[in-house]
Amino acid sequence: MYWESALPRLVAHEVSGESMLPTLRPRDLIYADPDQRAPRPGDLVICRHPFKPLLLVKRLAERSPSGRLRVLGDHPDCWESQDSRGFGLLRPPALEGRVVLVRRRERAPQAGLAALAERAPR
Repeated sequence: MYWESALPRLVAHEVSGESMLPTLRPRDLIYADPDQRAPRPGDLVICRHPFKPLLLVKRLAERSPSGRLRVLGDHPDCWESQDSRGFGLLRPPALEGRVVLVRRRERAPQAGLAALAERAPR
C-alpha cells in the first residue's frame, strides 16, 4: 500500500553497557531511522566504531567545520564508554541513523559491557 511506503523504516537495537546512563539503560530498545543521517548536536545517533566491528549509540556533541562528528556517551565517568574521547572524530559515513524512539525494559541481571548488543554489518 502507498501509505506503508511513506512510513519511516526503523531499525531496532538493544542497548547494553552503561555509557549512556541516565538517558539509556541496559536492555532498553532503541529505534533508529537510517534515512536521517543529518542529525543535529544533542541528537542520539547510531554509529559504527571506527576501529572495531561494533555499533554504538552516542550523543552527537558537535559537528566540526570540516564536517566530522564528535560523539560522546552521556555518562562521563563510565570507564567503558567508547566515544570520541578515545577514538577521535568520526567521518559522516560512520552514521547509521538517528534514534527516534526509546522503549524502556527491565534491567538484565548481568548487563554486557559492549556499547551495543548488535555488531556492525561487515
